[in-house]
Amino acid sequence: MSMLNLYTAGRQQTLVSERSWYRRLFYDHPGRLERKPEAMDNDKVKVWCKHCFEKRVLDEQRADALSGLPVRETAQIEHQLWAQPKTTARNLRWIRAHTSEMLVHIRDCELQNQEDREHARQEHDSTTLSPRRKKAHGGVVMTPTSVPGPAFAPGPGPAPPSMHATVAAATAAAVAATSSLANPSNSDRKFIVYPFHHGGVDASVSITKPATP
Repeated sequence: MSMLNLYTAGRQQTLVSERSWYRRLFYDHPGRLERKPEAMDNDKVKVWCKHCFEKRVLDEQRADALSGLPVRETAQIEHQLWAQPKTTARNLRWIRAHTSEMLVHIRDCELQNQEDREHARQEHDSTTLSPRRKKAHGGVVMTPTSVPGPAFAPGPGPAPPSMHATVAAATAAAVAATSSLANPSNSDRKFIVYPFHHGGVDASVSITKPATP
């Protein structure tokens, strides 16, 4: 819940229970309720990340105070933020309510909690892979999480397990753990993530949640 008395927050749809988990992290343009043209960008409503929006309002008021100017009301600043042209730098304006754009923002937003950022990264990767790449991975999305040095560098000692064997083992462990998705606290999760390490690379596999009968 925002600590600010935001004009935008008071003009949101009241029925949000059917929205996806990531959609609830964004404010809709306040003009959407009246279907105003300025609320839309082509066929998508304009949205602001809630954390970013509230921070921007406070930053603008702080800048007013430091410069000796009268501090603007929150509603005035909000209107100016929504009115930013599309040519404004992407991190300083609204975005379109497109699934890919919202997931990428959550993934990269330092104001979001780590769980939501990781969830967004996995969901974005699982929904944007081409059918050919999904087939090549056997339905498993494999995503590197960090590369501290040259991958698979040769060295002394026994050779590490093959990448295929490592992924197979991690996949089996993730499949075995899908029973945890039945937990009510995980009811909004569409997959389970299982990390593994191979040849100097930290990676993870994502297993799609089985369809509910």
